[in-house]
Amino acid sequence: MNKNNLISCEKLKVETLQKGEIRIIISGKEMTTKKEFLEKMEQKFLFPESCFGSLDVFMDYIRDLSWLHWERITLIITDKDDFLSADNGLKNIILDCIEEEILPYWEMDVINTEVGGRSKHFLVYIVESLC
Repeated sequence: MNKNNLISCEKLKVETLQKGEIRIIISGKEMTTKKEFLEKMEQKFLFPESCFGSLDVFMDYIRDLSWLHWERITLIITDKDDFLSADNGLKNIILDCIEEEILPYWEMDVINTEVGGRSKHFLVYIVESLC
């Protein structure tokens, strides 16, 4: 189940990869602006095309991921204070999108909206550092 949890850095660090899991780790220092955020997500999630600076396109891709064959996706964003620090309004929008749209989509909505849709275990951690 996709849900928000507060966990210790030590627990996150020692969790081992499971079969069918990809773990994507990105420093918030590399994503201080909208442009950097979108470009880094395009690169790390192997989006088939650019988002062309559009959050709507990003949301379409992040709720598709048909080209990724992992059943469990873990996104870890480190250096949380630097993450989208150039635009706190955008940071709040992205965090809301993760919590209210992306995680619920991969938990249940995909089953009802995609032909043959299957849920994925999609986790997002935004942390100070990896210890």
